[in-house]
Amino acid sequence: MNKRISCFFQRTIFTLFILISLSLTAQNFETTDILKNHYKEGLRLFNEKKYAAAQVYFDKIIDKEQMTGFDDLTSDAEYFSAICALELHNKDSGSKIARFIENHPGNPRIFMAHFQMGRYYYSRKDYKSANKSFSNVTKQDLNSDQLAEFYFKKGYCAYMANDKELAGRMFYELLDMERSEYYESALYFYSHLEYEKKKYQTAVQGFEKLIDSKNFRSIAPYYIAQIYFLQQ
Repeated sequence: MNKRISCFFQRTIFTLFILISLSLTAQNFETTDILKNHYKEGLRLFNEKKYAAAQVYFDKIIDKEQMTGFDDLTSDAEYFSAICALELHNKDSGSKIARFIENHPGNPRIFMAHFQMGRYYYSRKDYKSANKSFSNVTKQDLNSDQLAEFYFKKGYCAYMANDKELAGRMFYELLDMERSEYYESALYFYSHLEYEKKKYQTAVQGFEKLIDSKNFRSIAPYYIAQIYFLQQ
Protein backbone atom coordinates (compact mmCIF):
# COMPACT_ATOMS: atom_id res chain seq x y z
CA MET A 1 0.00 0.00 0.00
CA ASN A 2 2.79 2.42 0.95
CA LYS A 3 4.47 1.60 -2.31
CA ARG A 4 1.28 2.43 -4.23
CA ILE A 5 0.91 5.74 -2.35
CA SER A 6 4.51 6.58 -3.07
CA CYS A 7 4.04 5.89 -6.78
CA PHE A 8 0.85 7.96 -6.76
CA PHE A 9 2.64 10.94 -5.22
CA GLN A 10 5.51 10.58 -7.67
CA ARG A 11 3.12 10.58 -10.63
CA THR A 12 1.25 13.56 -9.15
CA ILE A 13 4.43 15.58 -8.62
CA PHE A 14 5.63 14.70 -12.12
CA THR A 15 2.29 15.75 -13.61
CA LEU A 16 2.36 19.04 -11.71
CA PHE A 17 5.90 19.66 -12.88
CA ILE A 18 4.88 19.13 -16.50
CA LEU A 19 1.84 21.39 -16.14
CA ILE A 20 3.89 24.15 -14.52
CA SER A 21 6.56 23.86 -17.22
CA LEU A 22 3.94 24.06 -19.97
CA SER A 23 2.33 27.03 -18.27
CA LEU A 24 5.65 28.88 -17.98
CA THR A 25 6.50 28.09 -21.60
CA ALA A 26 3.13 29.44 -22.73
CA GLN A 27 3.66 32.57 -20.63
CA ASN A 28 7.10 33.06 -22.16
CA PHE A 29 5.68 32.76 -25.68
CA GLU A 30 2.90 35.18 -24.75
CA THR A 31 5.39 37.65 -23.24
CA THR A 32 7.62 37.42 -26.32
CA ASP A 33 4.66 38.17 -28.59
CA ILE A 34 3.68 41.15 -26.43
CA LEU A 35 7.23 42.52 -26.54
CA LYS A 36 7.41 42.13 -30.30
CA ASN A 37 4.09 43.94 -30.68
CA HIS A 38 5.32 46.74 -28.40
CA TYR A 39 8.45 47.08 -30.52
CA LYS A 40 6.49 47.08 -33.77
CA GLU A 41 4.09 49.74 -32.49
CA GLY A 42 6.93 51.81 -31.03
CA LEU A 43 8.79 51.71 -34.34
CA ARG A 44 5.66 52.74 -36.25
CA LEU A 45 5.15 55.74 -34.00
CA PHE A 46 8.85 56.58 -34.16
CA ASN A 47 8.78 56.63 -37.95
CA GLU A 48 5.78 58.95 -37.76
CA LYS A 49 7.87 61.19 -35.46
CA LYS A 50 5.45 60.65 -32.58
CA TYR A 51 8.36 60.34 -30.19
CA ALA A 52 6.55 60.69 -26.87
CA ALA A 53 4.10 57.89 -27.71
CA ALA A 54 6.84 55.72 -29.21
CA GLN A 55 9.03 56.07 -26.12
CA VAL A 56 6.26 54.64 -23.96
CA TYR A 57 6.33 51.36 -25.94
CA PHE A 58 10.12 51.11 -26.01
CA ASP A 59 10.29 51.69 -22.25
CA LYS A 60 7.70 48.95 -21.71
CA ILE A 61 10.05 46.53 -23.47
CA ILE A 62 13.02 47.62 -21.38
CA ASP A 63 11.07 47.26 -18.11
CA LYS A 64 9.54 43.91 -19.10
CA GLU A 65 12.81 42.39 -20.27
CA GLN A 66 14.52 43.40 -17.05
CA MET A 67 11.91 41.40 -15.19
CA THR A 68 11.76 38.33 -17.40
CA GLY A 69 15.32 38.03 -18.67
CA PHE A 70 14.48 38.36 -22.38
CA ASP A 71 17.36 40.10 -24.12
CA ASP A 72 16.59 40.02 -27.84
CA LEU A 73 14.80 43.38 -28.07
CA THR A 74 16.39 45.21 -25.15
CA SER A 75 19.28 46.87 -26.93
CA ASP A 76 17.16 48.14 -29.84
CA ALA A 77 14.50 49.37 -27.44
CA GLU A 78 17.15 51.20 -25.40
CA TYR A 79 18.50 52.81 -28.56
CA PHE A 80 15.14 54.05 -29.81
CA SER A 81 14.08 55.20 -26.35
CA ALA A 82 17.26 57.27 -26.15
CA ILE A 83 16.65 58.81 -29.59
CA CYS A 84 13.08 59.63 -28.60
CA ALA A 85 14.44 61.38 -25.51
CA LEU A 86 16.86 63.31 -27.72
CA GLU A 87 14.14 64.41 -30.14
CA LEU A 88 11.95 65.44 -27.20
CA HIS A 89 14.86 67.39 -25.66
CA ASN A 90 14.57 65.40 -22.44
CA LYS A 91 17.23 66.15 -19.86
CA ASP A 92 18.28 62.50 -19.65
CA SER A 93 18.75 62.02 -23.40
CA GLY A 94 22.54 62.36 -23.27
CA SER A 95 22.93 59.87 -20.44
CA LYS A 96 20.60 57.42 -22.20
CA ILE A 97 22.64 57.46 -25.41
CA ALA A 98 25.90 57.23 -23.46
CA ARG A 99 24.54 54.24 -21.53
CA PHE A 100 23.55 52.49 -24.76
CA ILE A 101 27.05 53.03 -26.20
CA GLU A 102 28.65 51.69 -23.01
CA ASN A 103 26.35 48.68 -22.62
CA HIS A 104 26.11 47.58 -26.27
CA PRO A 105 29.46 48.22 -28.04
CA GLY A 106 28.83 45.37 -30.48
CA ASN A 107 25.31 46.43 -31.46
CA PRO A 108 24.87 47.20 -35.19
CA ARG A 109 23.37 50.57 -34.22
CA ILE A 110 26.52 51.68 -32.38
CA PHE A 111 27.67 54.00 -35.19
CA MET A 112 24.27 55.65 -35.29
CA ALA A 113 24.44 56.02 -31.52
CA HIS A 114 27.73 57.90 -31.87
CA PHE A 115 26.12 60.11 -34.52
CA GLN A 116 23.21 60.86 -32.20
CA MET A 117 25.64 61.55 -29.35
CA GLY A 118 27.41 64.03 -31.60
CA ARG A 119 24.10 65.73 -32.35
CA TYR A 120 23.38 65.91 -28.63
CA TYR A 121 26.69 67.63 -27.85
CA TYR A 122 26.38 69.90 -30.89
CA SER A 123 22.97 71.14 -29.75
CA ARG A 124 24.61 72.15 -26.49
CA LYS A 125 27.51 73.90 -28.28
CA ASP A 126 29.98 71.41 -26.84
CA TYR A 127 31.80 71.19 -30.16
CA LYS A 128 34.87 69.39 -28.82
CA SER A 129 32.78 66.50 -27.46
CA ALA A 130 30.59 66.53 -30.58
CA ASN A 131 33.62 66.21 -32.83
CA LYS A 132 34.88 63.28 -30.75
CA SER A 133 31.56 61.48 -31.17
CA PHE A 134 31.37 62.25 -34.90
CA SER A 135 34.85 60.76 -35.28
CA ASN A 136 33.37 57.36 -34.38
CA VAL A 137 30.73 57.53 -37.12
CA THR A 138 30.93 55.43 -40.27
CA LYS A 139 29.45 57.33 -43.22
CA GLN A 140 28.08 54.14 -44.77
CA ASP A 141 25.63 53.83 -41.89
CA LEU A 142 23.97 57.19 -42.61
CA ASN A 143 21.22 58.01 -45.08
CA SER A 144 21.49 61.08 -47.33
CA ASP A 145 19.84 63.49 -44.87
CA GLN A 146 21.92 62.24 -41.95
CA LEU A 147 25.06 62.37 -44.07
CA ALA A 148 24.45 66.04 -44.94
CA GLU A 149 23.93 66.84 -41.25
CA PHE A 150 27.06 64.87 -40.37
CA TYR A 151 29.24 66.70 -42.90
CA PHE A 152 28.06 70.13 -41.82
CA LYS A 153 28.16 69.62 -38.06
CA LYS A 154 31.51 67.83 -38.15
CA GLY A 155 32.79 70.63 -40.38
CA TYR A 156 31.51 73.30 -38.03
CA CYS A 157 33.05 71.54 -35.02
CA ALA A 158 36.37 71.49 -36.87
CA TYR A 159 35.94 75.16 -37.78
CA MET A 160 35.34 76.09 -34.14
CA ALA A 161 38.48 74.12 -33.22
CA ASN A 162 40.40 76.12 -35.86
CA ASP A 163 41.01 72.96 -37.89
CA LYS A 164 40.27 74.74 -41.14
CA GLU A 165 41.60 72.00 -43.37
CA LEU A 166 39.16 69.43 -42.02
CA ALA A 167 36.37 72.00 -41.94
CA GLY A 168 36.93 72.81 -45.60
CA ARG A 169 36.83 69.13 -46.56
CA MET A 170 33.57 68.60 -44.71
CA PHE A 171 31.88 71.70 -46.18
CA TYR A 172 33.12 70.75 -49.65
CA GLU A 173 31.24 67.43 -49.41
CA LEU A 174 27.98 69.42 -49.25
CA LEU A 175 28.51 71.51 -52.36
CA ASP A 176 26.73 68.93 -54.53
CA MET A 177 23.82 68.60 -52.08
CA GLU A 178 21.83 71.66 -53.11
CA ARG A 179 18.58 70.26 -51.76
CA SER A 180 20.00 69.84 -48.28
CA GLU A 181 19.03 72.32 -45.58
CA TYR A 182 22.76 72.61 -44.80
CA TYR A 183 23.82 73.47 -48.35
CA GLU A 184 23.79 77.27 -48.11
CA SER A 185 25.52 77.34 -44.73
CA ALA A 186 28.19 74.93 -45.97
CA LEU A 187 28.67 77.00 -49.14
CA TYR A 188 29.09 80.15 -47.07
CA PHE A 189 31.70 78.66 -44.75
CA TYR A 190 33.54 76.96 -47.62
CA SER A 191 33.63 80.23 -49.59
CA HIS A 192 34.78 82.09 -46.49
CA LEU A 193 37.64 79.63 -46.00
CA GLU A 194 38.61 79.98 -49.66
CA TYR A 195 38.56 83.76 -49.21
CA GLU A 196 40.92 83.45 -46.25
CA LYS A 197 43.27 81.33 -48.38
CA LYS A 198 43.14 84.06 -51.06
CA LYS A 199 41.53 81.69 -53.52
CA TYR A 200 39.33 84.53 -54.67
CA GLN A 201 37.92 83.00 -57.83
CA THR A 202 36.50 79.98 -55.99
CA ALA A 203 35.30 82.21 -53.14
CA VAL A 204 33.47 84.72 -55.38
CA GLN A 205 31.73 81.92 -57.28
CA GLY A 206 30.39 80.62 -53.98
CA PHE A 207 29.25 84.00 -52.69
CA GLU A 208 27.54 84.81 -55.98
CA LYS A 209 25.33 81.74 -55.47
CA LEU A 210 24.27 83.22 -52.12
CA ILE A 211 23.12 86.59 -53.48
CA ASP A 212 19.46 85.57 -53.25
CA SER A 213 19.86 83.55 -50.06
CA LYS A 214 17.55 84.62 -47.24
CA ASN A 215 20.26 84.01 -44.66
CA PHE A 216 23.34 85.29 -46.52
CA ARG A 217 22.13 87.89 -49.03
CA SER A 218 23.19 90.72 -46.72
CA ILE A 219 26.77 89.50 -46.30
CA ALA A 220 27.53 87.86 -49.68
CA PRO A 221 27.76 91.21 -51.58
CA TYR A 222 30.28 92.46 -49.01
CA TYR A 223 32.62 89.56 -49.75
CA ILE A 224 32.13 89.94 -53.50
CA ALA A 225 32.94 93.65 -53.35
CA GLN A 226 36.02 92.94 -51.23
CA ILE A 227 37.23 90.31 -53.67
CA TYR A 228 36.74 92.57 -56.70
CA PHE A 229 38.62 95.31 -54.86
CA LEU A 230 41.51 92.98 -54.02
CA GLN A 231 41.63 91.73 -57.59
CA GLN A 232 41.47 95.37 -58.84
